[in-house]
Amino acid sequence: MDSSRSWPATAYHSSLPDGRASGRIAVEAEDLVFHADSLPPLRMRIADMDIRFGGFNNQQAYICHSQLPAWTFLCTDPRLLNDDVIASHPFHGRKARRTNRASRNWPWPAKALIALTVLSITGIIALWTFRGEITDYVAGKIPVSVEEQLGEAVYAQVLSTTKESEDAALKAQLDAITSRLVPAIKDKRYAFKFHIVENDTINAFAVPGGHIVIHTALLKKAKRPEEVAGVLAHEIAHITRRHSLRNMVSSLGTTAVLAAIFGDMSGVVDGAASLLGQKYSRDFEREADSKGFQYMLDAKLDPTGMIDFFATLAEEEKKSGGGMSGALEFFSTHPATEDRMATLKEMMKIVPVGTVFEPIVVPAEAPAPIVPATP
Repeated sequence: MDSSRSWPATAYHSSLPDGRASGRIAVEAEDLVFHADSLPPLRMRIADMDIRFGGFNNQQAYICHSQLPAWTFLCTDPRLLNDDVIASHPFHGRKARRTNRASRNWPWPAKALIALTVLSITGIIALWTFRGEITDYVAGKIPVSVEEQLGEAVYAQVLSTTKESEDAALKAQLDAITSRLVPAIKDKRYAFKFHIVENDTINAFAVPGGHIVIHTALLKKAKRPEEVAGVLAHEIAHITRRHSLRNMVSSLGTTAVLAAIFGDMSGVVDGAASLLGQKYSRDFEREADSKGFQYMLDAKLDPTGMIDFFATLAEEEKKSGGGMSGALEFFSTHPATEDRMATLKEMMKIVPVGTVFEPIVVPAEAPAPIVPATP
């Protein structure tokens, strides 16, 4: 046997011990011959044999022959493919050359790297494409009770930088508005808590779990209570649609929020400050406008108050010279675009003709403090 034309191989047959035998396979004239110490030479005509390539790097040769039914021979040495007799065969030679070209062009480590790269890129694209759905899914798994705890942590951060107003007239004004608006909210998961804080910027914002913070400047600058009601309806919609929570999940990451579900609020408290001035997406703002508009209708309040408030803001912007100084924080956290105002005006067109809105009655003066009777 010419060792230069023989290669390690394994024969497989049910009659063999353990079903297999190790030996060498050699090219001898026009035949392939398997040699093993425990077997007589097993000869196969190359012209009539069946060769399939597969396994590691697609260069393992699986050989069968009709003269040896139920036998399979495996040669893992790729040099078998380059033997002159096999390479010159019109059929086996083509298969061998095709396998060799594929192997040279794309070795298995390159194939593995390409596959991993494609999977990684696909995963990144999927995460980016479905990031909203993923955030919504995580937020949807958070109970309202946990959302309320998150809100308490964020509101505590608010109180660390400002204080609640003691202005009785403003409180009476707010109570008159919320007493009309809140009973019309059909979503009863949240106990809404309204807070007036002393601040000279026109703003209001929602906190997860039901807290709504209103700056004193907003109440003082509004021309009629329906403007404030429109702002509050918008903020309530941010809460019922869980926009604040979804923003929090997206910003802090699922790890911090899931930790909060199990009682660890440290990540939320640490990140609360960064959430206070966070903008909502355009989709969230449009949804809050639409839902808030419906809340106003359900409460029999004039929804043009929402549009009029934007006009009030525009007037204040002119007074401040087109900048934010002195007034307009609401514009930065709730971008009031012309498109949103136009959409609200279009929504007014679908309000049934003859709809009667009931005005909000605000006390003319602040209620007098209750003085305990002297004994």
